[in-house]
Amino acid sequence: MDFNFIKLDNLPKLSWAAQVNKNAETIDVYCGPWIETDGHCFVEGAWNSPFEDKDFEKATVFMGSGGKALRQKAVFSAATHTLERLFAIRQDGSICISNSLSFALSLSKSELNPGYIAYQADYDSITLGFKKAVKSFPLKGGRKITTYCHCNIEVDDELNIIIIPKQPVRDFPDFTDYMTFLCSTLREIAQNSLSKHRSRQYSLLATASSGYDSSCVAAIAREVGCSEVLTIRNARGPKVQYFGRYRYDRYYREDSGEAIAGKLGYKNIIVRDSRDNLEEETHMLEAESSASGNLCYAPTVIFEDDIRQRVVLTGHHGDVVWAMEKGKVSSDLKWGGLSGASLYESRLRIGFIHAPVPYMGACSIGTINKISYSDEMRPWVLNSGYNRPIPRRVLEERGVPRDAFGQKKNAIQVVFIGSKNNTLSKMTSASAQSFLQYYVKHKRCRNIIKQLYYDFMTCLYLTSIALYVIPRKLRIPVRFKIFHKLMHEYLFKFSRSPRSASFLFPWGVSVTKKRYSIEQ
Repeated sequence: MDFNFIKLDNLPKLSWAAQVNKNAETIDVYCGPWIETDGHCFVEGAWNSPFEDKDFEKATVFMGSGGKALRQKAVFSAATHTLERLFAIRQDGSICISNSLSFALSLSKSELNPGYIAYQADYDSITLGFKKAVKSFPLKGGRKITTYCHCNIEVDDELNIIIIPKQPVRDFPDFTDYMTFLCSTLREIAQNSLSKHRSRQYSLLATASSGYDSSCVAAIAREVGCSEVLTIRNARGPKVQYFGRYRYDRYYREDSGEAIAGKLGYKNIIVRDSRDNLEEETHMLEAESSASGNLCYAPTVIFEDDIRQRVVLTGHHGDVVWAMEKGKVSSDLKWGGLSGASLYESRLRIGFIHAPVPYMGACSIGTINKISYSDEMRPWVLNSGYNRPIPRRVLEERGVPRDAFGQKKNAIQVVFIGSKNNTLSKMTSASAQSFLQYYVKHKRCRNIIKQLYYDFMTCLYLTSIALYVIPRKLRIPVRFKIFHKLMHEYLFKFSRSPRSASFLFPWGVSVTKKRYSIEQ
């Protein structure tokens, strides 16, 4: 097999979609202008080995996606983190594979079914781990789309697909060894992203906040030569919030990591406000984030000039990997949130590499968790519920005062879940109008009986959460932890709102799909 590359300037810079036809010797690959290509492979992203070797499918850390043509088959590689994935749609005599859900749908002329209520829950099931996650979603006309996360896939000329696991990561005996691994891996990624063999180079850009994870990543990045950091001044907004028909004001909280970045030795510190210039934004970030599989957007992507052609280093998944919670130890990347997933479609359009550093080596979380509980880490354990000794040690050993970070958990992502009014209040006027039109047009296409069933099962799921959380908050010795865990997995399909918020995902895809139009 071989690739026939069709680069189109109108496509998002880092997007690609491959049309694999049965018994064909050539695979057509439609791709954006910034995809790195040669005769037998293509790639977007960076990994922990030399770029010129093009062995991204063998990398233990791969931030991006790509494909490689072999004799009788082709290999397509997903990232080693779980915030991004590959998508495949099987048609008569062909398979369409892409790093964008919207692109796969556009190329295969397929559509999501707005009458299907559980898209968001199915997509979010990756938080159950990449082994238990829902692997396929229904489409209109009886088709389905299959997702591949944290793996490589082989496709032969008969269109058979074989899933190949990623290379395992070694265990870490102590803190020093783990830090050595993170620093050396990040240094290799930096060298890869700046390789002269690339058509475009990407320099490191750290992020920082008043919390643990991104600031810890900024400290590690400084060790490998990163000289620039981006921080968002205020945490979660906007001010207006709705619950049903009721409205109240929610104020911004200070979340700037400027002081921490200064202590770490950064001279070039970019400070932004989370809602700056948002109303002037023309790309409907809310639609992009929803199409990426996450019902929130990260204000980071508003500042396109700051992050374009950069390796953006974030702390996503640090709340799992670096937490002191033995119950959250899982080698298949379970429990993580999806906030970083909202960057996906924006990343492909803007042109940057997303590197969530805590995912590096995260499949060895068992040994990382043991480090957090080890005797050597006791000086960095606080008598607090918000406690992560590994990032605390990293920052304090580099001169950051103990009370300057990790005191209160904040978040900069703007979340859209809740009532319809709550959702609309957090959007720009253009996005709100677009979503409302989509919702009004499609809400009647759902089966009433099925809607009521999902409403009931969602209430049952929320009851299981209440039985676990309320006694814990009131410090009542009655615990329903095992019951809650079982219900969380068994009822996960009903864990997301079945009402207006369930239309956000198909709405977002319908908006972003338009940018992937190509003439065949």
